[in-house]
Amino acid sequence: MNLSLVSESAHLAGMQLEESLGKYSITCKVGYFCHFNLIQLSNQPHFHNCYELCVVTMGEGKFLYGDKTFSIQKGDIFMADPGVVHEIRVNSTQDLQLIYFFIEIREDGSTVPKTAQDNAVHSFLIGHKAIAGSQQHLLAYLSFIKEYMTSNRSGQYGIKQALKNLILESLDALSERGGGLGKERAQASNVLELALDYIDQNLNNNLTVREIAGSACVTARNLEYLFKKHFNKTIVTYINEKKMKLAAHYLTKQFSVSETAAQIGLNSATQLTRLFKKHMGINPKSYQKNYIARVKEFGRRNQNTGL
Repeated sequence: MNLSLVSESAHLAGMQLEESLGKYSITCKVGYFCHFNLIQLSNQPHFHNCYELCVVTMGEGKFLYGDKTFSIQKGDIFMADPGVVHEIRVNSTQDLQLIYFFIEIREDGSTVPKTAQDNAVHSFLIGHKAIAGSQQHLLAYLSFIKEYMTSNRSGQYGIKQALKNLILESLDALSERGGGLGKERAQASNVLELALDYIDQNLNNNLTVREIAGSACVTARNLEYLFKKHFNKTIVTYINEKKMKLAAHYLTKQFSVSETAAQIGLNSATQLTRLFKKHMGINPKSYQKNYIARVKEFGRRNQNTGL
């Protein structure tokens, strides 16, 4: 990444991309290229009320996320979840450059994921990592944007398509198992993969072990055995853990406890409260109060006051 790319891509700052993928819709606001060096060693602990995706374009440094610290370098991508305090830092001998994007994800609860793009977002929401290393191929999108802006300053179609691809591929890379961009799920031969895919795609329904086993063409007993062997947990426990992570997402979007229960296929708010406290260690209403009350406005940068 060179200075000319930084200069050209400065025109991207503030650009907003809105895409409807089917079940999910994404709004992305492009930030600036940030340069960390001896002059600016850190951007200080802060948090946002949306997802913040960062793509490292040059150098190396540290990403402090909650109580964890990650080493980052050129080609890495990393994500800060809404409400989580984070910081980017270098030492006096390091140089680091990155571009960041603010991302908000909305959901249409009346549909199920049907496309590869929808499944990528769905898989990301169910479970994702904070960092994915060695994603240098994503830098090609930034180079394309630079060339496109040089030759076609009057149009933005190519830029928006490149941004869309960059964002979706980043979500896919950060997903714990990968959302499945570029592959046909129906051709999967592994029984566990078929079962996990079915669970992911139907997490908002009242799932049964029998129907999951049927989707993987095995008996319920055999599937239970595979889950115990490979995950050391029952299918029901696995499903409930995933449902509670999805419930946490709905709660951050200020759904009520009853609405959240309905969205993830539970029978009542009471059932959600019991499972949420068991798996998350806190009841749903307290979770909302603790993690949503500080949210101010989309994309705003807040200093960590320690309160």
